[in-house]
Amino acid sequence: MNEAQSTAVISIEDQIKQQLALQQEKMAAMQTGPNLISFKGGQLIVDGVPIPGGEAEVYVLAQQAERAYYEGEFDASKPQVPACYSFDLEAPHPEARDPQNITCLGCPQNEWGTAARGRGKACRESARVAVVPATAPIETAPMYQCSFPVTSMGSVKEFMGRCAQSGKLSGEFKTRLKVVPDPKSFFKASLTPLQTVEQPMRILIDRMAQARDQLMSPYPDLTPTEPEAPKGKSKKF
Repeated sequence: MNEAQSTAVISIEDQIKQQLALQQEKMAAMQTGPNLISFKGGQLIVDGVPIPGGEAEVYVLAQQAERAYYEGEFDASKPQVPACYSFDLEAPHPEARDPQNITCLGCPQNEWGTAARGRGKACRESARVAVVPATAPIETAPMYQCSFPVTSMGSVKEFMGRCAQSGKLSGEFKTRLKVVPDPKSFFKASLTPLQTVEQPMRILIDRMAQARDQLMSPYPDLTPTEPEAPKGKSKKF
C-alpha cells in the first residue's frame, strides 16, 4: 500500500470513528435528558424501580399531544427516535427524519389496522406529560417525562380541563399519578388532582416554561452520515 492509499484509508477510518462518536453522544443526550417514567406491564416504574401500589404524588408542569411513527416494534422502556412525528397533529415536524406524508390526514401510517400488533394505527397517538415529585421543593425537584397512550389520554384531557375550570395552573395541584393493569389496553394511566398547594409562582412559572420547552424539543437525528470519499476515488468503489 503506497502513502496515498494509506492516507485515504486512515481518513475514512477517522471519519467513521468521528461519526460513531457523534452518534454515541446523541444517544447519551437522550439518556441523560429528562428522566423517564414508564408504565410498562401496568406498573409505575421510576428510574427503573417499580413503585409499590403503582401511584405517586406529583406536580404536573406541562403536557403535549404527539403523533409518532416508529420503524419496527416500539419499546417504551428504551430510548428510541421515531422516524416521523408531529406535535401539532397536522403535519410532520420539520426535523422528522423520515416524514411519511405531507400531512397527518391521509398518511398511510395513520390508518386503522396498520399497527404491528392488533387493529390500531402504526402512527401512535399519545400525550407527553412532564412532572416533578411532590415530595421535593418545586425549585429543586427533578423533572420526569411520561407518555400517556391514546387509551389513557382522556384522563390527561380531563385533568387539564379541571385545572382550567378552577383558574389554577396545573402545577398548583398536588396530583396522583396512577397506573393499573388493564386486560384490553395492557394498562390505564391517570392523573387525579388531590389538593391545591401554594407555590412560589415565579419559580413555578419558570419550571413550567422549562417543561414545555423540553416537551417541544425535536428528537435528535441518530442517522449516520456517509463518510466523504477520498479525492480522486469513486464514491461507489
